[in-house]
Amino acid sequence: MVNNNMYNNIYYWYYNASGLDNIINYDVNDFGEGKKNTDTMIKKWKLKAYGPQSYNDIWGHITAQVKAGWFVPSKSEWAAFESYLGGIDYSWEYGLEYGFYWTSSQCDTNSAYYIALDRNQVDGSRHGFYGQNSGYVRLASTF
Repeated sequence: MVNNNMYNNIYYWYYNASGLDNIINYDVNDFGEGKKNTDTMIKKWKLKAYGPQSYNDIWGHITAQVKAGWFVPSKSEWAAFESYLGGIDYSWEYGLEYGFYWTSSQCDTNSAYYIALDRNQVDGSRHGFYGQNSGYVRLASTF
């Protein structure tokens, strides 16, 4: 299930992120980790564990939704959603924009994975996107 409360909004992942320490290798399947990743990142962001907060960081905008059970999907969860939707050529039918969507998966010490719908990359991408870049956010939930 996808939450439309974040519909078409663009955010930083974590503008001042450095020293990220939950790095997931590209070839690792992290399906099922989105909720844990999201909870961890909100805690770390609130503590300024990876650097100063920015007003437009994802983590400061989604706390109410996270309390209600929503989370930022991991790279593997995003890939599964795309597979379920039947391909990115039809993403507009589901209210998705062509562009970058953040995942909750950390790529290296200062970047996170993203899904690039405008490039037909739905596998978590081999490269991260620095937290200072802007991307779309879609929250997910399980039930």
